[in-house]
Amino acid sequence: MQRSRVDADGRPPCSDLAGGGNGIVGFLLASWRTGTPSQHNVIHGNTFVAHCPAPCVGTGYFATRGTGFDASGNWSACTANYYTANNPYGSHVGSTRGGGNWYAADTDCSGPASPAPCNADDHQHPTSVNWARNDGFAFY
Repeated sequence: MQRSRVDADGRPPCSDLAGGGNGIVGFLLASWRTGTPSQHNVIHGNTFVAHCPAPCVGTGYFATRGTGFDASGNWSACTANYYTANNPYGSHVGSTRGGGNWYAADTDCSGPASPAPCNADDHQHPTSVNWARNDGFAFY
């Protein structure tokens, strides 16, 4: 009998990715469950395109769980990663935003043509859901 693989939280591997195991990512900012956290990076003015034939699903940029926090799980303006003026268009999914990062959160980015410092897909991640435009899966 073969056991199915799952991560430590009981979800299938790659379940945070659009397309699951059939997903690709143009840019990945990662903090592993154990090890050095990914914090205080500035990601500005990039074009991230991930496109592939079905059943593959491309995500322009992806921030994993744990990004933007220190090793103890604390968040501050000094630990957050800052995303501004990035464009993921051409990807199937613009971005997937785990962790505790900051996406032009002090700017009105409510429309698809919002100018920089907005990221081109910020309007798909409204501040009414999360004040910094994260997708709500902060930790492992």
